[in-house]
Amino acid sequence: MTDPRSFNWKRRHLQLWGGKMKIKWFVGSAVSVAAMSFSLVAHAQEAGAAGKEVVPESGALADIVVTAQRRAQNMQDVPIAISVVTAASIENSGYKGLTDIQYLAPSVQYDPASGGGFQVRGVGTQVFDFSTEQAVGVVVDDVVYDLPRNPGVAGLADIERVEVLRGPQGTLFGKNASAGVISVVTKKPVLKKLEGDFSASLGERLDRRITGNLNIPLGDIAALRVSAFETGQHGLGRYTLLDKRMGDVSDRGVRAKLLVAPSSTLEFVVTADYSTHWDNIPLGTLRSVTIPAYGPSAAGAGAAATPDNLNNGDRFESFVNFKTGGVSLSAKLDLGNHSLTSITAYRKLDYTSQLPLDFEPNFDFLPYNVGTISASKLSQELRLASPGNGPIRYVFGLYYNRLDLDSTQEQAGRLGGTLPPGVYLSTTNGIQHYTNRIESEAAFANFNIELAKGLELVLGGRFTHDDNRSATSFDGTTPLGYVAIPISPVPPSPGGVSKSNFSYKISPTYKIGEDIMIYASYATGYKGPGVAYISGLKQPYNAETVKSYEAGIKSEFLDRKVRLNIAAFLQNYTNFQAQDLRLVNGAPAFLVINAGGLRSKGVEAELNVRATKALSFNGSVTYADSVFTDYLRGGVQLAGARLTNAPRLSAVLDASLDQHLGDAFMMHANVGVSYRSKTFQVVANPASIQKSYALANARLAFGPTNEKWQIGIYARNIFNQEFSTLFDALPFGNVRGVSSEARRTVGGFASVKF
Repeated sequence: MTDPRSFNWKRRHLQLWGGKMKIKWFVGSAVSVAAMSFSLVAHAQEAGAAGKEVVPESGALADIVVTAQRRAQNMQDVPIAISVVTAASIENSGYKGLTDIQYLAPSVQYDPASGGGFQVRGVGTQVFDFSTEQAVGVVVDDVVYDLPRNPGVAGLADIERVEVLRGPQGTLFGKNASAGVISVVTKKPVLKKLEGDFSASLGERLDRRITGNLNIPLGDIAALRVSAFETGQHGLGRYTLLDKRMGDVSDRGVRAKLLVAPSSTLEFVVTADYSTHWDNIPLGTLRSVTIPAYGPSAAGAGAAATPDNLNNGDRFESFVNFKTGGVSLSAKLDLGNHSLTSITAYRKLDYTSQLPLDFEPNFDFLPYNVGTISASKLSQELRLASPGNGPIRYVFGLYYNRLDLDSTQEQAGRLGGTLPPGVYLSTTNGIQHYTNRIESEAAFANFNIELAKGLELVLGGRFTHDDNRSATSFDGTTPLGYVAIPISPVPPSPGGVSKSNFSYKISPTYKIGEDIMIYASYATGYKGPGVAYISGLKQPYNAETVKSYEAGIKSEFLDRKVRLNIAAFLQNYTNFQAQDLRLVNGAPAFLVINAGGLRSKGVEAELNVRATKALSFNGSVTYADSVFTDYLRGGVQLAGARLTNAPRLSAVLDASLDQHLGDAFMMHANVGVSYRSKTFQVVANPASIQKSYALANARLAFGPTNEKWQIGIYARNIFNQEFSTLFDALPFGNVRGVSSEARRTVGGFASVKF
């Protein structure tokens, strides 16, 4: 069947960046760091290798070194609520992508609907609008990944660790984040060492994860590290009319990192990456109908509207296809006891989606829903850090970020009415064209001041200026595969807003001996305003702010065989940026509005136990009560309603055994369980509740003690727990979305190292 929606997408290759002078400025600012090095003499080096699990003594828990405060520190010395997911944890779980971190860190959730976005402590940004920034920032090797519809790292290849910083961040990071930061650190090249590894796993429904990493020395002062991956799995349902699988996912990518260290005080790292994503996951499958005629139509197509329906009766396949990549230059110069770091980055995204809102073959509610995005960003960050010891330690930073976006959207259908064949109502008046530019400039600083033995005061501040400009227009001249009747209002005028903000943090900490630290903090956060144009409507929205209160304890005892960290928090948000779905001219229209307030409060605990040299246990639990305190939607006050995709209780528990089998071989066994209590997928809609569920995984590996090779088996969702990732109420019925993780997957794997 020929798809009449296959209008020439290639005509939309857009030139977003004509400003060559701006690019030259960015490159020049990074190169200037190199020039400075040749006129300065410095000899100090930063001690410690971040991200390494440093075992202090036999039988004790490994020290986890992180860079949350922009210098290498033991995680237990950082007065921040932080979770670290190590490379070993990712490998043991069998998960493949960054969004799967939600099953390893209980404070994190990921919502694939409404544009996709992370949530921390129940709070995140879930809107289709491109001008609305995310409340949870994703940072990879110090580069902010803020392009739309792109959650970050598709395949977790050659990852050293993932740091989850909970609560508002900004006094240490280039980009402000009102709810938290997910910081991904990939492995750096190693000088004078040739090494590599290759691994492959294969399981049910072509579940696959293939990775290869190679470290190549280039003389005495340089090294190149290259990694590549391919992951994916077949879906659970079918497009019945197309006789085609539904829900398939495929991700591929490559990353190269070049390290050049011309002296002991100067280091450059150039990183380039490229990845592709494709899936044919629809917006959902039909559970029930509100237009009676839809029921027999869907059933006749083999996709009957039932609570457990996994099939789709559309005449056209849904899909999302994007390509993304970028290049960054990180330069670090030691200036005596200080260090100066520059990070220059450019990233690009090309995205196409086709997501019909139909679910049955005959009524054509909204069969045409096609979008394209071409976006790019440039960023520059400069940081000056003091030595890691001394009575006063500090970090000063400057940050600039510019994001440019061009997109198109085509939406047309009968919208439940009756029209002649080949005639449709168009909510985009043919094709809607949208542009957006967001520029952000910031200066930030963070101080650690020693007041007395064991007593410190952390002070941080950030000044941010945002300029957010948007515009839209309608293209009624491009040929379409149907006759379009425009129903959208006259194109609104361009809109924009500029705003400045000062946010800050105050945090006293006290260390009791070597193994116990208590801390408290008060922090404010900010997310800038904008003007949305989704659904052809001009929708200004205000800045989002938060006041966060937190207290915690970090402790180790029993000769550091037990580690217990606890944090209690209260976060009050004002003008929370939310999305609303209403009918405008008979068509579903998405609106960006400000909810007057929300509150997230709760407690988090993490426990690590080294029972023996071979056996260890890790557990973490989050209780987060996240509710709106003022949310007037459609004239109805929803104060007290819970946030979507925000469980009150979530927990992760795993056990690992590394057992010697004689002198030459070892067995590695891991069992893990992830639990979530019930969640709402639509605010205040009982029909959208996903009941509580738990996912259990296991992995068993065998190989020599030097780990030069391994073979083994794995199982995800051992007990075949069914769950849904989306429930939504549409004008013609209720739909749900299902992930491939909602079924058991069993497979095998093998790996080699040299």
